[in-house]
Amino acid sequence: MIYITGQTGVSSQGLDYLIVKYTPSGSRSWRKTYNGPVNGDDYSTAIALSPNQKVIVTGASMGTNNNFDFATISLNCSNGNYSGATRYSLSNMTDDIAEDIAVSSTNKIYVTGYSEIDASLKESSMTTTMMPGSVKDNKVEPETALKFNLNQNYPNPFNPSTTIGFDIPQSSNVKLVIYDVIGKVVDILVNSQMDAGSYNISYTNHNLSSGIYFYELSTGDHREIKRMTLVK
Repeated sequence: MIYITGQTGVSSQGLDYLIVKYTPSGSRSWRKTYNGPVNGDDYSTAIALSPNQKVIVTGASMGTNNNFDFATISLNCSNGNYSGATRYSLSNMTDDIAEDIAVSSTNKIYVTGYSEIDASLKESSMTTTMMPGSVKDNKVEPETALKFNLNQNYPNPFNPSTTIGFDIPQSSNVKLVIYDVIGKVVDILVNSQMDAGSYNISYTNHNLSSGIYFYELSTGDHREIKRMTLVK
């Protein structure tokens, strides 16, 4: 099989990671994209396959402080289903650009690139980070059987960022949507097939007004809604 990565332009949200799988004859098996937390530019720079049948892609993704972070994502080789992502920044205030990736025989993931030491001086240093086992800052592999569950966001109230956690007991088509008090959709955070596991999704929206909002998690068989408050 052949796996390639790059970036693709999306008019409403800049660039996204693009990952495509082809058969040896050149037929496309699947096509996936990754959009970071703020709908900014996300461009991939390297791709690797792990022994546990994951496609690992890294690159640079715009973060909540309007600077680039290392962003490393994991997809299932067979169907391209998203199974986790992790982000890294040296200081959260400077650009961090991942340039290459390697995976060991024990599934340890090594990402290397550069991080700005001082944004004003435009000085950078080489940075290498390791993620043992798998990409799982946004996904925690379950040790016991999970039940469908939607956690209360934290912090709550929030400004401008919060984290929403949830558990899904089996591979499902998952949708996580933000609504205002009159039921209007203001954001769709997740709308894809996801593996069983526990997930934490970061949410930032600088354009919303202060007030009460609702977030809904739904799969084919389950639906749950919770309330959160934005204070500016």
